[in-house]
Amino acid sequence: MKTKYPLQSLYEGYFSHGNADRAYLTEFFKKTLLIPDVNADNFLEELKTLKSHCTDFDYINRLYQSIDRMQPEMTSTTVASFK
Repeated sequence: MKTKYPLQSLYEGYFSHGNADRAYLTEFFKKTLLIPDVNADNFLEELKTLKSHCTDFDYINRLYQSIDRMQPEMTSTTVASFK
């Protein structure tokens, strides 16, 4: 994403030997620091930001694919915001 940076990609390389430490750090970010996972609203915000100046259509397509994968978990209000 261009408007927010995914934390997991920052620390994932440091834990290539074992997933236990990565799980603890993930838990720290989510439970202690209360940093939520990305959600459909984040993707919508990203698309709105990129609307006027982004020409990377592959990137835009990946955003829509991510939104599509999240669709079964979306509330009706969130789905309506995409229409």
